[in-house]
Amino acid sequence: MQAQLERIPPEYFDTTKGHILRKNAQRSRKKKHLKRRKTKKVTSREERRESCKLTLIVVLNVLLCMCLAAYILWRLSIKVDVVVCPPGYFGEKCERNDFVDSTPWESVEVFKAANGKCTNGYSFRTWAPGALTVNLWVRKTETGESQHYSMVEQDYGYWFISVCDVSINDRYKYQLIYKTSNGYVLSLGGLQRTPLNQEGYNVIVDTAFDWKNQTADVVPFPALPIVYHIHLPTYNHSMSNSPFATVSSRIETLKHIGVNVIELNGLEYLYCNGNDITCWDESSYSPGLLRPSLGSVAQLKELVFQAHANGMAVVLDLDWESSKRDSLLWDYHNYFLFYQEETASPEIADIFRDTGYCSMAECPFDLAGNNLMSLYLLAVLRRYRAEYHIDGVRWISCACNRFMGGDCSAEDKPLDEAQNEAAVSDLWREIRAMGLTILTDKKSIVPDSDYFIDISFSNLVSSVTSTTGLSYSLLMNVIQRVNTSSADQLHALEYYERLSSRLLPRSSYKIASTILSLFYILPLKLHFFMGTPYLSDVPFTSEPSPLDLDEVGCYVNGVMNRPRSKFPKYKMTQDVYALRKRYVKENTEVHVVRDDPTQKILVLRVGPTTNPLLVVINYGDVAYPNEESSYFLRIPLFQPSKAQMPWKLEFTTCNSEYESSVTTIQQDLYNVDCEWYIDYRYFACYRLIIGDQTLSVYSQ
Repeated sequence: MQAQLERIPPEYFDTTKGHILRKNAQRSRKKKHLKRRKTKKVTSREERRESCKLTLIVVLNVLLCMCLAAYILWRLSIKVDVVVCPPGYFGEKCERNDFVDSTPWESVEVFKAANGKCTNGYSFRTWAPGALTVNLWVRKTETGESQHYSMVEQDYGYWFISVCDVSINDRYKYQLIYKTSNGYVLSLGGLQRTPLNQEGYNVIVDTAFDWKNQTADVVPFPALPIVYHIHLPTYNHSMSNSPFATVSSRIETLKHIGVNVIELNGLEYLYCNGNDITCWDESSYSPGLLRPSLGSVAQLKELVFQAHANGMAVVLDLDWESSKRDSLLWDYHNYFLFYQEETASPEIADIFRDTGYCSMAECPFDLAGNNLMSLYLLAVLRRYRAEYHIDGVRWISCACNRFMGGDCSAEDKPLDEAQNEAAVSDLWREIRAMGLTILTDKKSIVPDSDYFIDISFSNLVSSVTSTTGLSYSLLMNVIQRVNTSSADQLHALEYYERLSSRLLPRSSYKIASTILSLFYILPLKLHFFMGTPYLSDVPFTSEPSPLDLDEVGCYVNGVMNRPRSKFPKYKMTQDVYALRKRYVKENTEVHVVRDDPTQKILVLRVGPTTNPLLVVINYGDVAYPNEESSYFLRIPLFQPSKAQMPWKLEFTTCNSEYESSVTTIQQDLYNVDCEWYIDYRYFACYRLIIGDQTLSVYSQ
């Protein structure tokens, strides 16, 4: 070791001379004789390498965070578009297929609509098969600005959209674009439209109403209903008032004369060339579109509220039998024709079953081939039921299948009779499922109806005039029907399709009073048309007593005629209803106890033998005004123990309070001597004072 050290030159250890080290440094490194010390300073190249590594790590972390954030946002977007829909909506696009026209919606979470995100708005749906595009146009009331939105196509020719930022009184309509034509059209099922002298739009209506403690439960018909048919446009106190408000103000008065069911006719818009008041029996312009002259939605709901508060059910009489060329439905039929022309083999049927009938201005609906009409009509009925608390519906239906209803003549040709009648029956069953009470005129085509309106009485009454007077056969027909009527039979004294059946204009006060009183005093389920003067012209007041006699009269097209003239008839109706309420019950027996066709006297026992009413009808022209010229009445005893008891006069149409022209009769019946025992039967005899063509009621 010592020898080795001695062989190293001395210059090697001289630090002042570095040339040897520098000279041999490169060679030494190549030979790996020298190693870098750990404490030696790092070169700039290595610094860059280390910095790149750090930067790469940071970038990778940032990219990872961005990917994670993007994934989270994507998941959130999937949740909003697919999962969060308003109640009743379905699918990735949050659609509905159970309505026509418009419906409001609310969502507990933000919902993505066609024009933004919100928690409430409106959905719109219409029918336009084969259209290339359907646009919803909305005009804001506050600004007058219009916006349009492209709707989404659904099955069976429907188009749908949900939008935000739609408010009460905003206007809307649809633009239907086909290959060969396009145009604007109002919405089927809309509640309200702009006036005819303005650009055609539907209007978003404020339907809010405080029902207080009333629920939407159906008010059932009473055991002995008295249905009062009101044609709303002519039922008005003055032109400044609305018919809805007028009916509301008379609810309590109608209750005092026994009305327990109100039937509203003329509720919806009919195209009558501006003659809205006298428009009676036109076909529907657009089912669900309220007639603007009747009042507001709130006033209609107030009418139903007041009726329910007084125990009355409310039924709608709807003119939905067919449509016309000038109707909104005809506009949709025209757009269907574009679809039919542009399609080689159209898969969807037309609204109308046979437009050949439209030459008579009445087009029958196609319920069997096209599901639009069934869905459309049922959607409107559901709205009446849910939002207006309507209790029932009357839909005039015909046994033939030319129309859904109306008058059918023998020469009408059948059109797939079984198929179409089955479709109508299915429609009625859907109505039944809503809980609505159903009235019909033809039981054969409405198998699930609750009540059948029998108009045969009106046919009989139409033969009664002041010359012919009351007949024995007519009265016996009435009595016979009392004991044979089915539980679902409503008997119509007068009928609006037979205006000639109105009794008073053709007969006399005495004849009309007798017939009306007979109807009231018998256990019949009654249906009165508003033309019946005893019901239609009662006072316009919510306080029945005392009466404002100056407002008791005839109202023709909303104008007062002959004030005070109808007070006696109202008073008479009130008195006879009081008897009906006290004595007449469901299933009350009616028996003929004296039949004298020669003298034209008919005596009836109404009610049980323990507490009956004695009804005496003098349907002849001979009066028995005093004791000297009285009618000798012999009747079998109902109860021998009451043989000597008098019969108390409860009511007579021959009464000074009713302003009768005959002698006033105010006399009870006292027993007089006669044969007590004949053919094993006991009889009692009375001297009866009665006027001509009158009806009197006695109780014991």
